[in-house]
Amino acid sequence: MRPDLSPRQRNETLTEGGGELIRRFEAVGIDHLRLPDGQSARATILALQTNPDVVSVQPNYIRHIVVNPNDPQWLSGSLYGMQRIQVPPVWPDFVTEHGTVVVASIDTGVEYTHPDLAANMWRNPDELPGNQIDDDGNGYVDDLHGIDSVNNDSDPMDDHGHGTHTAGTMAGVGNNGMGIIGVHPTAQIIACKFISSAGSGTDAGAIACFDYLIALKNRGINVRVTNNSWGATRLPGMQFPAALKDAMDAAGAAGILNVCAAGNSNSNNEGNPYEPASFTSPSIVSVAASDGQDDRAGFSNYGATTVDLAAPGVSIISTMTGGYQFLSGTSMAAPHVAGAAALLAERHPPLSADSLKSYVLNNVDLVPAWSGLTVTGGRLNVSRAANAASATSTFRVLEVSRPAANTFRIMWSSVPGGRYQVLSAPEMLAPFALSSGVITAGPDETTKSYTDTSAGGERKFYKVELVP
Repeated sequence: MRPDLSPRQRNETLTEGGGELIRRFEAVGIDHLRLPDGQSARATILALQTNPDVVSVQPNYIRHIVVNPNDPQWLSGSLYGMQRIQVPPVWPDFVTEHGTVVVASIDTGVEYTHPDLAANMWRNPDELPGNQIDDDGNGYVDDLHGIDSVNNDSDPMDDHGHGTHTAGTMAGVGNNGMGIIGVHPTAQIIACKFISSAGSGTDAGAIACFDYLIALKNRGINVRVTNNSWGATRLPGMQFPAALKDAMDAAGAAGILNVCAAGNSNSNNEGNPYEPASFTSPSIVSVAASDGQDDRAGFSNYGATTVDLAAPGVSIISTMTGGYQFLSGTSMAAPHVAGAAALLAERHPPLSADSLKSYVLNNVDLVPAWSGLTVTGGRLNVSRAANAASATSTFRVLEVSRPAANTFRIMWSSVPGGRYQVLSAPEMLAPFALSSGVITAGPDETTKSYTDTSAGGERKFYKVELVP
């Protein structure tokens, strides 16, 4: 609906369409409509599309989790993914202190009593447990750890297992002497259950989760990342799910990065969009699955412009309802990336969602097997991304020298993986222009330099900038 409409005008428009308003998602400005039995959804949509008061309308599509069966040949018995993405060097800063970053598992829920997750579950600071009162006035009674939009209550307990598995990879408790460790082992986990025990959920359920998270963010809860290991292929003739995209864009505008699984159909997402991963939204990161050798998992979707990067997704062991289990899928790959983004946000709180995405994508390990199959052509490297982000506060110019006529040399401190560029100007107040390309510090380099051999005259002004 047009945002300037009054509640009365919105209700009149919905009534004219023959529908009943189930709920308005205030944070994202979307209405959920129920049609009477026998009324054609297609005809109603076509009618509403001609109404000047309606901005957009879409069916309430059903989404599915994206996990492949845990066939025995995929089982390895080792947590290889964490080593492959080089996250252990980043852990020492975080395994002993409770994190401030909140990550959201939008999935089948989370077994929030699991011994490897319980200590990291977010607890609503404005809700008193068990008093059957909506203390914080957000429409949910006793939402201590999140919500359940499937059953329309505030208990996001996992009755499937998928969400518990992805939550463990993203933020399982570390350094506790049991089970597994997540990529960000002290992040706080909000559980937003919109997928049923059968493994499917609707767009309206997902929108309810984003609406809830945006409201929390606006209230001061430090929600930085969502993990979305679910989706569906949009077949020819199906309407574009604009409402779901709008909700995710609203989350991005609120400063939340949305990590999505690319799908498990061994399909090119360029011609067969898998949504929401294929949305052209700046806040979305689309993740394919790699195996233990960094090759593409045989089931993983791909796309040169629609899938951003790869992460381990074959035979991943993580928390499961009642214990632990190996699973494979792009569902398992996405939370590696979500956890990595959460680590960066913990380490550098001012980073925007755009910056988090840039550091993750610009610091992958380039892998020939992924060339032409993803935007980056590489696999997640948490250590490189963390080092590059750290460069924002540690690099400084160390020396400017003139080794020869018409030549200046600039040297600055760097961190491994840091990306820099040099700009120059003939006068202090003149506009600076790019003088160098992107200069990347190697694994052991703590200084970098650039030599300008076209510096005519006696003086020139330089500055070094960090490239995200």
